[in-house]
Amino acid sequence: MGSAATPRFRFGSLRHKEICVPFKIIASQCTGCSACEPLCPNVAISEKEGSFVIEATKCTECVGHFDEPQCVAACPVDNTCVVDTSLPRYQAPG
Repeated sequence: MGSAATPRFRFGSLRHKEICVPFKIIASQCTGCSACEPLCPNVAISEKEGSFVIEATKCTECVGHFDEPQCVAACPVDNTCVVDTSLPRYQAPG
């Protein structure tokens, strides 16, 4: 009916439509459980020195795959997978 789209905010995300901010894993909080790694649809998560990291250039907040970032949903430690506010917003592919 022509109404303007309203921003969608999830899990501290800065997502608006297809505009994304990549997530990061707080290394000091990561237990190394690997629950997040197999769930990432973009294969952006890998192990490094006993904890896991998210490759910012591959992270799309799971836009186009899931309704919520899977790293956040899978992580057993609250506030370990968070928006990387040091990086700019970008247009999600697809």
